[in-house]
Amino acid sequence: MAGQPISITRGSTTLSATATQASKEAIDLQGVSGLRFDLALRGYFISGAGASVAVKVQTSMFNDDNPGNWVDLVTFTAVTTSNLTEVGSVDSGVLRYLRYVATLNANTTSFTFEILGMAW
Repeated sequence: MAGQPISITRGSTTLSATATQASKEAIDLQGVSGLRFDLALRGYFISGAGASVAVKVQTSMFNDDNPGNWVDLVTFTAVTTSNLTEVGSVDSGVLRYLRYVATLNANTTSFTFEILGMAW
């Protein structure tokens, strides 16, 4: 069975502050078939002395900005260097929508990343 590619960020994204992906930008998985999802965080660039970013992917049945409707699905290891890729896999608990949450520490001035995946 061939996998279906998904892109949570829909291209590379640059942040200069902590951000939660807006619900209107969340990926809708309706029509995506898969029992397992492999997600890859690609950290292209991070700047700032002692910079660190915590990135996670959340899932929800509702496409809204109510944080109570979203649950953590994959939490990646904190990013502290540029040019890295980390992969996380899940085979249960995936609901209709996916979004990212990126928490930049006070020393991080810029973070460029992308979250891609494959549904199997």
